Parts: sequence; C-alpha cells; structure tokens
Amino acid sequence: MTTMRKSLLIAAALTLSTLGGCVTLSMNPLYEADDVVAEPVLAGLWGDGQSTDSWQFLPRGDGSYELIIREEDTLRVDPERDAVFTVHLVAIGDGLFLDLFPEEPSLGDDFYKCHIVPAHSFWSVLLEGNVMTIRAMDSSEVYRGIEDGRIEIEHVMRDETAFLTAPTPELQRFVVEHREEIFAEGERLIRLR
Repeated sequence: MTTMRKSLLIAAALTLSTLGGCVTLSMNPLYEADDVVAEPVLAGLWGDGQSTDSWQFLPRGDGSYELIIREEDTLRVDPERDAVFTVHLVAIGDGLFLDLFPEEPSLGDDFYKCHIVPAHSFWSVLLEGNVMTIRAMDSSEVYRGIEDGRIEIEHVMRDETAFLTAPTPELQRFVVEHREEIFAEGERLIRLR
C-alpha cells in the first residue's frame, strides 16, 4: 500500500471516529489464515434475552461468518438499521477473538462510499454452550495505556482515540499481552435460535 493511500485511509478512519462509539479500530486484521478457527456453536441467533436486538452468525464455508447485528429480533435485514459484517473467529494463545469487518454499506452513491474506510474491530469471546460472553476492545483503556507508556503499538491518535496501524503479528502480541486490561466488561448473550 502506498504511503499516500495509507494516509488517506487513516485520515478517513479518524474522521469517522467522531461518529462511532468507544471501540478501538484497526487498519489491519487480527488474523493470519492459520489463526482462523471454526466453532459450530457460534452459528445462530444471539441476544441478551431482554432487548429485541440480536447478533446472527451465519457460516460462509470459507472459515468466516456473516454477522448481522439487528435492532430488532427479526430475520430480515433492514439496511437503515442493521449492520452486516464479515467475521473471523481467531485463536491466539489460549484466547478466542472475533475480528469484525464491515460489509460495504448499501446506502449512498459511489463517491460517498469511497470516503468511508472500513476498519477491523476486535472482541474477546468466550463460548460456553448456549452462552457467549463478548468483550469489545475499549478505546479509553487503550488510550490510557498508550499515554502512560504501558502499551506500545503502532497507531495514530485523534482526540483520545487510538487507531491501530500495526501489522497483524504485532496486533496479536498486543491482544495477548494486554487482554485483561484492554477489553471492556463482558456482555452475555444467549442463544435465541
């Protein structure tokens, strides 16, 4: 990738960060081909049992999953409310992680779409039968760790948000070494279907 293209990607990601939540984003994936694992229990519809929001994992046959995050517990995709991601389940050390990468949005024209830069987000995951605990990488914890010198990783900063630019091997070392401090408190999801 050229330096100019990489700079444009980073600039676009930084612009988008002001619209997003508190999840740390990465320009590179967390996985190499050998790190991707299939776990049949992941496939299905998951939710917290209280709201109508859901996460549906559909195996794609190439080792990845399609993830549809819906605002309502339905089986239809509404592009104005729902989000679709390509997900890889990644085994690193003794941990399992989800690498989410957004599908191209269906809204907007081509000129608009070329200004949106997809980025990876990483989640720690624990699968126990019909219960899944997911923990998003917390941008405030990553920021504090970088600021106080506990965390060293290639990144660019925007306000108090770090966008990771490190290559995959460095990202893997980072999540294993700092797993307990950088992943937010867990959300428990239960299998709905």
